[in-house]
Amino acid sequence: KNSQVKVLCLGFIAIDQCNKSVPRKTASLEVSATKLLCSGLLTSSVDFNCADERIPKMCTLSVEWPAINEGYAYTDSIKGRKGGAGLTILEFYNSRHSPSGDSDTWQQRISQGQVQLNRVTETDGTKQLRPADVLTYTRAPWQEPQAPNYLHIIYEDADMVVLDKPAGLQVLPGAAFHQRTVLGLLRMCYKSGEGRQAPVPVHRLGRGTSGLLLCAISPLARTTLSSVMTHATELMSCKDVGGGGDSAQKALSMRGQQLPAGGVRKVYRALVQGILQATEGKVDVPIGLAPCPGLEGGLYVAKPDGGKHAHSEWKVLRVMHPCENHSGQTLVEVVIYTGRPHQIRIHMASIGHPLVGDPLYAPGGVPKMNDEGGQTCNTGTVAKIGDCGYFLRAHKLKIYHPTDAKRLLVFEAPPCPPYSV
Repeated sequence: KNSQVKVLCLGFIAIDQCNKSVPRKTASLEVSATKLLCSGLLTSSVDFNCADERIPKMCTLSVEWPAINEGYAYTDSIKGRKGGAGLTILEFYNSRHSPSGDSDTWQQRISQGQVQLNRVTETDGTKQLRPADVLTYTRAPWQEPQAPNYLHIIYEDADMVVLDKPAGLQVLPGAAFHQRTVLGLLRMCYKSGEGRQAPVPVHRLGRGTSGLLLCAISPLARTTLSSVMTHATELMSCKDVGGGGDSAQKALSMRGQQLPAGGVRKVYRALVQGILQATEGKVDVPIGLAPCPGLEGGLYVAKPDGGKHAHSEWKVLRVMHPCENHSGQTLVEVVIYTGRPHQIRIHMASIGHPLVGDPLYAPGGVPKMNDEGGQTCNTGTVAKIGDCGYFLRAHKLKIYHPTDAKRLLVFEAPPCPPYSV
């Protein structure tokens, strides 16, 4: 609660009408996390000693992560026999959450009173579950893995915020990260009761992906922006795309340069392995879940049979020819028109060009194999889903303002090394 938040306003060189350079001005101001400086005033008239309005500013929020988090409660609702009815509590956790512990581990957790049945602590793992029962497992506080503790604010108004997220910072809570996330950092900064709600991300970026992330502040913006993100994927998933119909026409218009009213356009930059033979192309490989040892629910992969429609378009920006450090790499711009998990990583791998440093996907858009022939998504020392190391950046975002349908907003993330990815 006493963590300090550092607000940095960085001024960049600007040129006036007489082509005389304007002196660069910078300011650093450290304030308490409970101050409004960490809320809606970041882009207002607060004096940061950056008085010249011709100088663009980018503010950075940073916090000190607590050594351990506050723990987390995981809830499961029992919905009929397929949802776990008829199983004992121990059988349920063994079958539904085996990656989180073996039978002995779950029995110990139950015996220690970490599991509740219908809000009452239950230490008998042999008790049978019935439909409509609610199970809650409370995980004790733990030390989360290292993660970046800062965010750059590109734009902010009363309804929305656009962030520049660093690679390595997860967007929403999950797995080992429940506090060291974008959402957790924003909640630490935008304290409730101080005028405004904390921004909430309306879409996701992979933990290893950097760049533009859109968040909503007002309830109307949250509803509108979430609908826009979902609707874009639904349009491109219509079975009648290419075959006529209103849905098809809307979907096809989203593939062009003109952004339809209420639409969104997301452009990424990726560094891929090898040298592409063409200068641009399209990928329509379906994406779906496939079983993967040690990973509950499976892993998203290229799945031509039974996967969901996904569409990406890419073009070459720069070619790095083979040298002593690599056998050739290509910087590409990728526009995605659907929002499938790991879409760019899977699509570029599916055409034989996985992202440089990708620990998970091999050519073909399938999981890599370890030295023993096992898939890399299992638990152990090999790579797992969520691992970073690949080069992918959300570079541009075009979207209409959630409260003004005629106001088109265009954002571009600052370049970062290497190769301006």
